[in-house]
Amino acid sequence: IRDDSGSPSLVGGVIINEGALDNTDPVTVLRNRYGFFRDVAEIQKMGQKCVILLIGIDRLAGINEEQGYGYGNDLLRQVGWTIRDLCEKDGFVYRMEGSKFAFIARDHSVNDITGIYAKIRRKLQNGIEIDGVRQSLNPCASAMTVSDPGMSESAIYTCLLYAYTESKQKKHGNIVIFNGSGVMGGLDELKMTDAIHNDILNG
Repeated sequence: IRDDSGSPSLVGGVIINEGALDNTDPVTVLRNRYGFFRDVAEIQKMGQKCVILLIGIDRLAGINEEQGYGYGNDLLRQVGWTIRDLCEKDGFVYRMEGSKFAFIARDHSVNDITGIYAKIRRKLQNGIEIDGVRQSLNPCASAMTVSDPGMSESAIYTCLLYAYTESKQKKHGNIVIFNGSGVMGGLDELKMTDAIHNDILNG
């Protein structure tokens, strides 16, 4: 803005916080998976205990094909906000990859998380309406207590994904609590696989 003599009297600009953008999912405006891994790493660094819930929507690809990706994104946004509304006072909600969401709670037990998932599941099964179309959803979920400060954030997520697959493929969406039992080779093998994967990624 210039004054009467034509000289600049006010200069404005915009500062973009790239760090905040890096941690935000553009569809849901929730923290994204990078924010999730950073937050879990910080919790581990401080030696704190937490419980993590991983939720996903089964057969979302079919909904995208039937209704279109615009509808699918609107649906994901509403799913994320539904989970946020039911969980926000108890912890933090994140949009992970695809149709998955995570919830971190520091002051809850696994039983508490199981109850929270039951509420989310009922809400999603009752359906979410987008553009006059009500879509009933079938969520799947896993959870685990994180209390080993020596476990990496990626190893923790690997465990959650393992249990999530059990929920999706064998338990009809009922929540599966990861405790290391039933894993071929046990928890140590999952940790070793994760360590090898990280070594490859990091050169």
